[in-house]
Amino acid sequence: MNSNLYNVNTGNYFEVNWIADMESSPRFMNTRPSVSYDGTIYTVGVDEALHSISADGVVQWSLNMQSSSGHILNPPTLSWTPDPDPMVGKSSVYVQTDGGYIHHIHANMSIIWSFPCPTPVQANNSNILVMLDGIIMICNSGSGNDEVVKVSDNGVLLWTYPLIGTMSTLMISDGQDNGTIYFCTSNYLNAVHYNGTAYWQIPLN
Repeated sequence: MNSNLYNVNTGNYFEVNWIADMESSPRFMNTRPSVSYDGTIYTVGVDEALHSISADGVVQWSLNMQSSSGHILNPPTLSWTPDPDPMVGKSSVYVQTDGGYIHHIHANMSIIWSFPCPTPVQANNSNILVMLDGIIMICNSGSGNDEVVKVSDNGVLLWTYPLIGTMSTLMISDGQDNGTIYFCTSNYLNAVHYNGTAYWQIPLN
């Protein structure tokens, strides 16, 4: 079976713009791709590396963190730093590994910071939310209970919100600025303010 990445025109007619051959280059089929505002594609391959692909299908770089940080748990999460000149804006990539870290990676492949997350959670219940003043993620305290963690743009811990039980869904937010975060645990549907305080909690059983 062929292993390719396709770029397809989704306008009034179907047209394949380009095909990246995964058999002769790093294979990018381990997670769904994430696309930045400038058209750059970021994805994780079966080789456990994070790959950056240009809008025209050319591999720009590959970063393998398996030996130092472990397996990447989820699709790359992107943020965009705007600039008065829209062509100068910069994208950043966030990934969480089962080695116990959240990595903030620049679009040029350099690691800006790494934040320790003592015990990673299951991949299907793990995601990263990008807020205006930092990111929100899920860690496990090691005691069997998960916790919501917010980290600043500089990689500094802002707050933690301990959960009763473990996370059973991905998180969503109703806005990047002063938004409320929603998620389910094994016992509750939760709503948490952007500042880490409880809004409400509804029992699920």
